Amino acid sequence: IESKLTEKRSQFGDVNTKIQEMEGLKKKKTDILDKLVERTAPKVQVVKNTAKVQKAKLKNKCSNGGCDLKFGNPKSVPTYGHTFTGKKNHSAKNSDTIMYKNASKENVSQGRWGNDELAAKMLDKDLLNSLPKGNVKQTPRDLPSGVTGQVFRPDGTKANADSFVAVPNVKGGYTTAYSTIRNEFK
Repeated sequence: IESKLTEKRSQFGDVNTKIQEMEGLKKKKTDILDKLVERTAPKVQVVKNTAKVQKAKLKNKCSNGGCDLKFGNPKSVPTYGHTFTGKKNHSAKNSDTIMYKNASKENVSQGRWGNDELAAKMLDKDLLNSLPKGNVKQTPRDLPSGVTGQVFRPDGTKANADSFVAVPNVKGGYTTAYSTIRNEFK
């Protein structure tokens, strides 16, 4: 009986050793994964001009009760959202190819401003304050004299815009604004 008991104790000792080894491996695996995530996590300071970074900048600037709005400056993300900057923007700097590609991919017409500076001047604080806030469908407004835009359709055609849509951000500024054609707006 004593020899059987010793044999069982040594087997349990081996099992306990194996359990401790597995727990150690599990901890090493967790440490390795934590380090990997830490190394590969996107760093806002390093990445520039991506939608995530722009949202992070907007969130940081707007989190304490107001944004640093710079009306008239098309590069101001807190003011104009992705109107002139970002992955899918409506800037005059976009080529026809990019606009057609976005329209085809989204299966929705895409508006492009004729001149970013003139569009930014049009999208002033008075206009922003006149727009309904919240989750409200915006309606097209007539383009003022001198402000132009084009609309790129999914079918590969292009037309001059006669109106625009501006979508206010609840934290201030605009989420986006783009040129459109009133009777085609959905």
